[in-house]
Amino acid sequence: MRIPYTKIGPASRDSVTVFPDRTNIYLPLIRFSLRYKNQTEKVIGLLDSGADMCLFPRDMAEVLEIDITKGQKIYILGIGGQRTTFYFHEVQILFDKYTINTKVGFADASGARMILSAGILGHQGFFDQFAISFDYKNKMVEIKKHDPLSYITSKIFSS
Repeated sequence: MRIPYTKIGPASRDSVTVFPDRTNIYLPLIRFSLRYKNQTEKVIGLLDSGADMCLFPRDMAEVLEIDITKGQKIYILGIGGQRTTFYFHEVQILFDKYTINTKVGFADASGARMILSAGILGHQGFFDQFAISFDYKNKMVEIKKHDPLSYITSKIFSS
C-alpha cells in the first residue's frame, strides 16, 4: 500500500533559514484503528523509524476506556532527555486488512507532547510486522506485509 505524506503546515521561519527550499512540513502519517476490548477508535499515527515502541497520548486511553495505571509502567527518555511515564497495555492495531495484537504505551501526563495528538508507530508493534519504505523526495511511504515464505527462507540462509 502506497500512502502519500501529509502536509501539516508551513515550516517555521527558523527552519526555512536553515533549509530555504523546505517551506512546508510533510510527515508520513497513516490512518488506522486501535481496539481495546469492545472499544475501537480511528486514529492517526506517525511512522517513526526512530521510535522503539508504539506510543499514544493519555486521551486515547481514556477514549478506549483503559485505566492506564493498571498497565506496565516504564519511563521513556525523549529528545533533550525529557522523561515521560508510559503505561503499556495489550491492544489491537487495525491497519488495512491486518490486525496486530501488541502492547502500546499511553502517556501518563495529559499534556505529554505528542505530534498532532497522534500516535507514534515504532519498531515493536508496527515496523516488525511490515516492510516499510520511505521516499521523502516523492512524499510517499510504502507499507507491505512481510511475505511469510521469504521470511522463513531468509532465516534458513542467514544461519
